[in-house]
Amino acid sequence: MMKAADYDLRAVGNRLKSGLVDNGMTLEDLSKKTGMSVDAISSWVRGASAMTLDSAIKVCDALNWPMDRLLRRREYADEVA
Repeated sequence: MMKAADYDLRAVGNRLKSGLVDNGMTLEDLSKKTGMSVDAISSWVRGASAMTLDSAIKVCDALNWPMDRLLRRREYADEVA
């Protein structure tokens, strides 16, 4: 079973930041779409904390992403074509 410590939180944060940029969204925009606080989202983007599964689902829905694009360790672009 994977634990939060097994994930690279900075890598997840970097993917989240890229998703915001790619979608032309700010932290505030994502906050409004998900109902989560700007502070929580900022913490995830910085890789300072792990998000819950429920939060990850809401974030991925807001970005129109499959969950693996946010959470997986290898680059998603390798399989998109």
